Amino acid sequence: MRKIIFLFILLIFVFSKNTNAQNVSSSSNAAHEVFSYVEQMPQFVGGQNAMAKFISSHLKYPKKAKKKHTEGKVIVKFIVSETGKVEKVEVLKGIGNGCDEAAKKVIEKMPNWTPGKQNGKTVAVYFNLPISFKLN
Repeated sequence: MRKIIFLFILLIFVFSKNTNAQNVSSSSNAAHEVFSYVEQMPQFVGGQNAMAKFISSHLKYPKKAKKKHTEGKVIVKFIVSETGKVEKVEVLKGIGNGCDEAAKKVIEKMPNWTPGKQNGKTVAVYFNLPISFKLN
């Protein structure tokens, strides 16, 4: 049986073209605004190394993907809410054979993050996260 290695758990921030926070929500209610970039971005508690450890320990390589030798990168988009809760997880780019669902499931299991802040107030922020599936 091949040994499974998860590579490139890299957090991608969605940056706006200017230095101000950018609201990307169509809602007129300020309580539901979601930003793409803020002064203080949300962080997984413990940092990127802790997030990589969490993902690698909770992500299960699907049997179908192993059998069909499916490898690649799944891009997952989600919101870190004002309270730090991970919400509205969706797959932006998938590779199939169960990998998309596995990536989404592991993000949905994440504990609360330290929320992002804009002008001293906690706000909701979009995140994109690539999760690589690699068989060795």
